[in-house]
Amino acid sequence: MRLCKARLIGVVLFGFVTGGFGSESEYPLFTIAPKNQTATAVDLQLMATNFLFVHGDFSASQIQTMHNANSNFVVLKYANHAQAKTVTEVHNVEDGRRDEVLCYKAAVLDSAIDVVVTNFVLAEDAGTDILLKASTIDGLFSSTVNFSNEVEYVAWIQMDDEFMRIETWDETTGQIGVTRGFDGTAAAAHAAGAEVLAPAYHEDHYLGGSTRSFRFHYDPADTIRWELSLQSALDHVDEGYDGTWYDLLGDDPFKEAHCDGSRLSGVWSFTHDRNYTPDEFRELSEAGIHYVQTNFFSAKGEWPILYGNNMGWNDYDVGDGGESRLIMSTSVKPRPMEGMCIESFAGYIDQAEFDAWVPGGLAVPPHNHAGNDWPNRVIQIMKASRDGVPAVPMMCNAGTKVRMYEELTQVERDDFEDWAYASYLMGIERTGGVCPVVFGAVVFHVTNSVRFAKLEDRYTWPIGDPVETRTIEDFDGYKLPSTDTYARKFSNGLVLVNPSAFTNTDIWLDRYYLDPVSSQAVSKVTMPPESGKILLHAPLGSDAGPAGTVDCLLWLDAANVVTQSAQEVTQWLDINHGYIAVPVEGQPSWGSNSVAGLPGIHFNGLSALSAGTISTNVGGLTVFAVSQCLALENPDQQPKLIACATNNGVSFNKPGWALGAPEDADTQAGIVYALQIDMQKKTDCSLERVTIGARPNLARNLNGDIAELLVFGHNLSLLEESRVRWYLEVKYGLTFDGDGDDMPDTWENLHFGGTSKANGGPEQDWDADGVTNLKEYLAATSPTDPNEYFSIKGNPSAQIEWIGLDSRLYTLYATTNLLDGLWDITTYTNTPGTNGTMRFAVPSSGDARFFKVEANFP
Repeated sequence: MRLCKARLIGVVLFGFVTGGFGSESEYPLFTIAPKNQTATAVDLQLMATNFLFVHGDFSASQIQTMHNANSNFVVLKYANHAQAKTVTEVHNVEDGRRDEVLCYKAAVLDSAIDVVVTNFVLAEDAGTDILLKASTIDGLFSSTVNFSNEVEYVAWIQMDDEFMRIETWDETTGQIGVTRGFDGTAAAAHAAGAEVLAPAYHEDHYLGGSTRSFRFHYDPADTIRWELSLQSALDHVDEGYDGTWYDLLGDDPFKEAHCDGSRLSGVWSFTHDRNYTPDEFRELSEAGIHYVQTNFFSAKGEWPILYGNNMGWNDYDVGDGGESRLIMSTSVKPRPMEGMCIESFAGYIDQAEFDAWVPGGLAVPPHNHAGNDWPNRVIQIMKASRDGVPAVPMMCNAGTKVRMYEELTQVERDDFEDWAYASYLMGIERTGGVCPVVFGAVVFHVTNSVRFAKLEDRYTWPIGDPVETRTIEDFDGYKLPSTDTYARKFSNGLVLVNPSAFTNTDIWLDRYYLDPVSSQAVSKVTMPPESGKILLHAPLGSDAGPAGTVDCLLWLDAANVVTQSAQEVTQWLDINHGYIAVPVEGQPSWGSNSVAGLPGIHFNGLSALSAGTISTNVGGLTVFAVSQCLALENPDQQPKLIACATNNGVSFNKPGWALGAPEDADTQAGIVYALQIDMQKKTDCSLERVTIGARPNLARNLNGDIAELLVFGHNLSLLEESRVRWYLEVKYGLTFDGDGDDMPDTWENLHFGGTSKANGGPEQDWDADGVTNLKEYLAATSPTDPNEYFSIKGNPSAQIEWIGLDSRLYTLYATTNLLDGLWDITTYTNTPGTNGTMRFAVPSSGDARFFKVEANFP
């Protein structure tokens, strides 16, 4: 039926302008600035005044500019001492410090050997292939590590406390030839089955790899890594930085590999004579950070500012790695680090795509972490936020790959950052204005080869505090029924995320929200795959009602409640003015999908709510409510729309609304309903008290649910009634067309006084104005007023004009030949009406044309 598709949704501008919420972000932010990139004084000042900290590469004068703008702004410099990655560092390891790098168990000794044997056989360990290489250069040291056509390297193994240089290796027979007592160690006898250890390399930088370089990984149990880290922290402060950003800090060595680049399954702990567990590795990282902190304090007389990188979503808890302990006070490390970065929290820039990218060329957006991976990442934010620890999720990569992100189009950035920021908001908490989890956003843009800093508007939108918080076990409780979209309520808005690969269309919201991007009020949204959206409430003190109505004195939606245990309602919150209805008799209960799949408040016949004084000088009232009775009184269990209006204290019923006024009987037109609203009225219908769910003067309470209640301070016009009616009917599925004539029953009742009145059919013309009743309905004109009908005309200024309502969309067509049936669309295409005259200027040249206008539902 056409009726099912023709949904009329009004829009209203509540007074917000995108970007007009001030310069400060709503939630705390940090940013990064890749090396060797330009930044003006204006850029630096913008960062310092809108972000908490930055890690990047800056000159002393640039750092001073940022500190002048904000003395509390923290500037960090990058350091990575998890690996021996430069020529100097690799040679430092080879110069007597081989015992400080990570190893893995490569094989076992097949047969016992004495102190002089140099050729022997190795056996596989638990069926694992033995991956070794022979040295390609004599002596202790590799010839080069970087930038050569061919790296000549020294390869070695370790048994017990003895190093052996590998001279030959036969992978077919397992025969190995070595130099014994290598690098200052003493040759010793080794029993059959002795563990044969080999150094761990980086999976992209291994012996004979295509990068022409190799890297060792430092063992966190030894001092070299922490000595280097301490020196970097001291150097950075001397250079003017406030602190250090340590990369690759956590519960594993990061991309550790065999000598051929294939990934390792574990690295060796000499203390335990087995592979490290993630918690053991992390605890040694804690001890290393404590070493840096205490020695820095001894040198400088103050504690260092240290941030770490690479907290994974699956290693937050003790038992899984416990990386959160790095930003907590522990017995190993009494002073926590200042923060721990969750790199690529919402998405990642692919390495191959980045390597293929040329600055100024086509940039590729990050790949979203979606699907089943997305909840785990948000849950990690939930844990950190509730533990009060400073996790700092970076929306994408936190290194040089950000250079490509800076060159994305604004549309590409908006799509990704809506997704990333909304995902962050799904997990955070804020108490007393403090949110411990800081969001990482990219501040720089590159447009037409010009680089500049910009604070995106979304970070200033006043979304408020979370008012809906679920347990981690109940995380899927945020998911909207029959969709893949998650929604979380805030004190001033709503956050939605669709982490699936499917489009979620026509998601009907619990109320109208302001879309800060379009500055339009919306009651439904479409959520594309892997998308995020942030919506806002109208500001407190507004009198805006749904779909553009005004003078809304009270707007209670069951989605906005405060509950205690067993979902008992303690407060029902007004959307506009902040009025609060509280229990005055018993305590009603709240259900998340009790009325047409949307929230409702259940009154059990023994409970009622009451609000305080709403208005003391009202000239008239119009009341709308959506109620659902128990099966005993309402067998079809359909929610009902109840409406009434008063004028100077006299109650009367609008034709066709037929469900009564607060003082009237409990039945009308044969329809039984149980909603009781008692409004105590004074002069001019003032609202001194509103009781919901009970009629004290009749001593009878509601036994059913209420989903929504709206009270307006005047008698609504026909257009206003139509807007509110459509808002509620569409939202709660109340648009019934029982006689199947494509016109809603409520619309027929409103205009004709019934659904089977003479001259009230779809092809009939009640007011004899030449336009059928169905067309009057479709065009939102009155079918009973012969002077009101949809038409177009030309004016003396060579313009086509018509009256367009904001409840409809209009498309203007033109043709030069009425006979061929071919119409061209003009510049008006599904254009919202203006509640006034709409005009189109006819081109002064060309053939004569015919025009027609089509009105459609939004």
